[in-house]
Amino acid sequence: PSFRNLWVRFKLTRTKGSKFRILIYARYSTDEQNPRSIEDQVLYCKQFLESLGLKTGDYELTVLSDEGISGEKLHRDGIDEVWAGIKTRRWDAMVGEEAGRFYRDA
Repeated sequence: PSFRNLWVRFKLTRTKGSKFRILIYARYSTDEQNPRSIEDQVLYCKQFLESLGLKTGDYELTVLSDEGISGEKLHRDGIDEVWAGIKTRRWDAMVGEEAGRFYRDA
């Protein structure tokens, strides 16, 4: 895919010898959707990170997901773990295919 990164406001830099800690969150809402959707979303996010100049070895990756659960639900196993990670500053950045993967109309 082609990415337009004009909205990225800050250059991504890291301390020498350290790696970025990045979370990719993926979700699909119903059993009617293809479970491969999670893998496709993760691949899309990795390609986006690469477009920003980050190579796979430049970061530690955590992938969390919720499968077959509506984004309108406020509590889901994956998103609850995202919130726990935010509170403990577990990641330097979070990436999702689109904002609606985190929450829909919440």
